[in-house]
Amino acid sequence: MMGLVVAKLDQFFSRKVPDMIKLFLSPFLTIVVSGLLLFSAIGPFGRLLADGITSGLMWSVDNLGIVGFMLFAGIQQIIVITGLHHVIGAVEAQLIADTGFNFIMPLMSVALMGQGGAVLGYTLALWKNKKARQIGVSAFGSTLFGISEPALFGVNVKYKFPLIMGSIGGAIGGAYVYLTGIKALGFGATAIPGFAIMAAKGNGHLHYVIANVLALAVGAILTAVYLKIKKPILD
Repeated sequence: MMGLVVAKLDQFFSRKVPDMIKLFLSPFLTIVVSGLLLFSAIGPFGRLLADGITSGLMWSVDNLGIVGFMLFAGIQQIIVITGLHHVIGAVEAQLIADTGFNFIMPLMSVALMGQGGAVLGYTLALWKNKKARQIGVSAFGSTLFGISEPALFGVNVKYKFPLIMGSIGGAIGGAYVYLTGIKALGFGATAIPGFAIMAAKGNGHLHYVIANVLALAVGAILTAVYLKIKKPILD
């Protein structure tokens, strides 16, 4: 949110400040005004927005059963694009303090792996394209260690359809998480690192692997099939 504000302020001051002092004064004014807006308006509004989104997601998983779990896992990575997902960590910490378990972490992991699967499907379908292969392999590798931004911004958001297919994969993984009832003992790690903090009760580790592989496979297959059938023009 602040990035957008800073960009607009930079454009504004670049037009209004005389050329003689623009090099110094334009960036100075941009930083001062954006800093004031950050603490007085943008920051508080962003916090309210993040709290509202998080509350809505938590209401869905508490009240909508399997549909709520699928909804959370389906859209969680879309929220990551905005940066508002960081508030969810506070909810995870409270869950652990109250119950000793964290059911959100597996949902976040399958959401991430769905996007990773979309990148994998994109990469395999376009394997002969050197640029697509280089970007895809690197982005997919990052998702295995819980980092989805390279996949999101390098491929999925850019082409849109992989983002949708990855969200579907995440939703399917979320359904599996609901049906198996797997939970974590901590938070802050997903994908492969997340295996270390999974609760062992009820074959939790095995179901965690299956849930993530399922989300990955669905995202990959749907993306690859879409590319094969639609043959969209990719730059």
